[in-house]
Amino acid sequence: MTKTRFKSDASEAIHSAASALHRAEVIEKKTMREYDDLCIERAPEFNPQEIARIRKRGAVSDS
Repeated sequence: MTKTRFKSDASEAIHSAASALHRAEVIEKKTMREYDDLCIERAPEFNPQEIARIRKRGAVSDS
């Protein structure tokens, strides 16, 4: 599993506090998803050509 990448140290602290509140059932799942969107970096998107290039460079493709 990959490590969660936060937008900043402050975002990580805020998300950690929100997670604790969610575990304590103080905030709802919907609110926690909003904190996820605000605090966690999105995964990069790659097109098929970029994926092929990355796989070839890493020697994990058959072709």
